[in-house]
Amino acid sequence: EASGKGAVEKNPLYDQVRDSKLLAKQERQQKYARAPKGYQPVHAIEEGERREAGKIITKNRGLVPHRSKEKKNPRVKHRIKYEKSKTKQRTSYYGRQERLDRGAYGG
Repeated sequence: EASGKGAVEKNPLYDQVRDSKLLAKQERQQKYARAPKGYQPVHAIEEGERREAGKIITKNRGLVPHRSKEKKNPRVKHRIKYEKSKTKQRTSYYGRQERLDRGAYGG
């Protein structure tokens, strides 16, 4: 008797659906398969031939100091520089102006 937990009726429709899903999954995996990661030489180096220098060596930058985000963008850098000079100018103006209540020392 097929009544209970352990008893499962074999239905060919379930097998067919499972197989079609499996086949579709395999096709997707083949379609979106990626190339293996890691070092892949561009071309084989023959005997007596030297390989080309890498990007870091050809750039020859040496030790470059770390720069903030604002310093990398010239427009922003000069805008900040201008704001800084404006505040300096403002404070120097208030320091230099003549005060009317100041006269000779009165005592």
